Amino acid sequence: MALSTLTTLSLAVLLVLCLRNGIQRFQRWRRLRHVPGPRLAGWTSLWMTGQFIKGDVHELWKDLAEKYGPLVRFGPDQVLCTDLESILRITSVRSDYRKSDWYDLARMGDDDNLLSMTDKERRRERRKKVAPAYNGKGAGSHIFNIETGLNRTIAAWTELIDRKYLGSGPIFQPLDIAQSVHFYALDSLGEIAYSQSLGYIANDKDMNDVLKINEATFPWMYLLNNHHFFFRVLRKWPFSMLLPRAGDKAGLGAIMGHTTSIIDRRFNFFHSSSSSSLEKSSSPEKIPVPQDMLQSFISHGLTRPELQEEVTVQLFAGSDTVANGIRLCLLHLFSSPQVYRRLQAELDAAYPFLSHKTCPPTPGQERPISYSTCLQLPYLQAVLKESLRILPPVVTGGFYKDVPLGHGHGHNGGEGDTIAGYSLPPGTKVATGAAIYAMCRSKQVFGLDADVFRPERWLEAEEEAAARLEDESAARTNVPEKNELLGEAGRRLRDMEITLGLMFGHGQFECVGKKLAMMQMNKVVAELVRRYDFNVLNPRRPCKVENALMWFVKDFWVRVERR
Repeated sequence: MALSTLTTLSLAVLLVLCLRNGIQRFQRWRRLRHVPGPRLAGWTSLWMTGQFIKGDVHELWKDLAEKYGPLVRFGPDQVLCTDLESILRITSVRSDYRKSDWYDLARMGDDDNLLSMTDKERRRERRKKVAPAYNGKGAGSHIFNIETGLNRTIAAWTELIDRKYLGSGPIFQPLDIAQSVHFYALDSLGEIAYSQSLGYIANDKDMNDVLKINEATFPWMYLLNNHHFFFRVLRKWPFSMLLPRAGDKAGLGAIMGHTTSIIDRRFNFFHSSSSSSLEKSSSPEKIPVPQDMLQSFISHGLTRPELQEEVTVQLFAGSDTVANGIRLCLLHLFSSPQVYRRLQAELDAAYPFLSHKTCPPTPGQERPISYSTCLQLPYLQAVLKESLRILPPVVTGGFYKDVPLGHGHGHNGGEGDTIAGYSLPPGTKVATGAAIYAMCRSKQVFGLDADVFRPERWLEAEEEAAARLEDESAARTNVPEKNELLGEAGRRLRDMEITLGLMFGHGQFECVGKKLAMMQMNKVVAELVRRYDFNVLNPRRPCKVENALMWFVKDFWVRVERR
């Protein structure tokens, strides 16, 4: 009798829980029932998890956008937005949209960094302290040259290639350029951030298995990308013991331990100095502090814990994304001989002495190539833009923004917002980052051959805009406004440029390291192409490319010959 009663009670409780769960799911489904998308996706996030397991979510999102339009529901409270004007409004400086809790994924420790912060005011204050360093600004009016660190790293890398990997006969040393590029990204950040290399190029190996552990970790982050509440669980004991920490012998924790010692020495020295200006210190025991990003962070008021967070995310996120951008650019160049030769010709015209060792450089010419020179080379810029467009370094990150409580555009008494004609209730998560791959393949914006790597499209768009601008200017009797001419003559080019730029975020969410990343890419791609010829060892499969939140490129084996 007692057992029967207990069984009945258990079944009743189970029934109530199932009923409650069903009601909650129905309410979540009902909120966005009017937004088009796969039917099952509106009921459970497991549908999207299944798509992540397949490994080609970027293609799925592109297909969904083509099938359903500029706003697609792909989860119970998640929508994908590919409407350019809506994204610009959502991410504008004055927008009330906030980062969602998805950004917990970017937290490196117990505290937030600029990327993981969701509070608008806190982000604004942190950005004021962090942004100057990414623009080469130190304390007061002091300016430090970011390119100096990049030049040292490029010089060390090319010296390694010349010494170890060059070959023109049957005997040569193959180079895994995918791995070597990552060494460059890590060492260059070390030079820029704390005026010293991390030693990857010097040792020419994956020290502390950082790359190896990254490759093992990111697929799990990729799968949990759609269930980001797991990351909050991971930060609680005992699961937090699984996370990297300073002092680990391998992985990110090993780098954190190395950078921690650098930060401690610099931070303690800065705050123990009795002089108001470190440069004016007359103490013979004190060594002048290098002017770099770390010193800028300290000078602009970052606390010790804040320093650790910002430096760690810089190494973790910055090195992977930059390395991917360079790898994928080289992959497209090596697969397009005509593009490679045209780029070499442009670089030779800018620096003709580089193709002939007997001809010395003329005064004023720099080696490695300067960033300012890179920006003046139209085909180099077209190549970089096109490679980033075809395969953006990060393709499956949602980078969700939460619909605010009241935005003045909704149909429900001013609550929520309206995007692409659809009313969205407050709390809806709008995926703006996940839309980049689909938007960069838009045939309406980039032409019917949008799926093809063709850098010339950027030059053609610029020439078309310039020609139309000239014709329209000549036909006018009055002087038009600049914005008016842009709308009539350069609309296509404007949409191309802005769409591509969204991969770095926009407005209040724009990546603070955008300029630095482009400098790292420009200089090294130009330097490699103008110095060397590369032959892929396995033309049938040049490398392995996998999507795990960001692209993973590995086993990219090449033969290197000096020009």
